[in-house]
Parts: sequence; C-alpha cells; structure tokens
Amino acid sequence: VAALLPDLDIAYALATYAVAVADGAPLGWEAFWGVANATHRVVTHTLPTGIVAALTFGATVAVGRRAAVDDPNRPQPGLVSTVALAGAALVGMGILLSGFRAAVSPAAAVVAAGFLVCVGAAGWVLAARIDLPTAGATAAAGIGFLSHPFGDVLLAAPPPLLSPFGPPVWTGR
Repeated sequence: VAALLPDLDIAYALATYAVAVADGAPLGWEAFWGVANATHRVVTHTLPTGIVAALTFGATVAVGRRAAVDDPNRPQPGLVSTVALAGAALVGMGILLSGFRAAVSPAAAVVAAGFLVCVGAAGWVLAARIDLPTAGATAAAGIGFLSHPFGDVLLAAPPPLLSPFGPPVWTGR
C-alpha cells in the first residue's frame, strides 16, 4: 500500500495540523505543509520507521496466522520464528518511539505509534487474506516501506531518511 499510494500517510499530517490549529497555528496551505513536513514526513518517510514497520507487519501476519484456525490447510509459521519476529518488532518499536520522543518531539512519537498500530492492524487483517509466506509478506512490506521515502527524494524535498537517529542524508532534490 505504501508503494502504490505513497502519501496515504498524509492522514497523520491532517490530524497533527488539526491539533496545531487548535493550539493557534494559522489556517492555510503553507501552514499545513509546514506541519506536515515537520511531523508526517519526519516520522513515516524514514528508513528506521520503514524497517520497524516491516517487522511489525510481518509479526502481526505471523501472529494472526497462528491465531487463525479456520483454514487447517494453510501453512502456519513456526512458533520460534513468530516469537523472534514479534520480539524484533517490539524491540524496534521501543527504540524507534524512544528516539522520536527524545530527538524530535513527544508528538512525533505519538504519530509513529499510531502509524505502527495501523500497520499492525493491516498485517492482522491481511494474515488470512494473502497467500505469501510470512517471510514474503515481511519482505513485500519492507520493499514498500523502505522505497516510500525515495519518492520524495526524487519528486519533492527529501525527508530526513535517518530520523530520529541521524543527520539528513540529502538536503535537496
């Protein structure tokens, strides 16, 4: 979804902008994009977020498949690999959210948490609807989430690819 609908995640910017307006930010296109670039792109257009989102998606696919008993013919992911993937996703979430809270803002951590919850919900729903093995689903999510920021590198102002852990890699198109 991230690869096919690159700015579906702008919904986070809309919500953040609504909060900013309630706090006194001006109404207008420029003000909206100022908030959007300071929140949604800093959070959802980064490589660390892409990695954690792919792990989160894969983990919820694996857990969702193990929880489903409606199709006994569907191969189930192994317990060890499911626990390992879920553990990696949880550790990644903790590191990522702590990083956003410390380096960007508490609001960025909340946006990142909301984004990861949505990714997890999508993984849970799709667990019973896709035939890719868990590794394939995780890899497909990784391709989508990790390619997503590069649309902006080529078409708009580049996002901070290493946020919240590193300096900007590119500063112009």
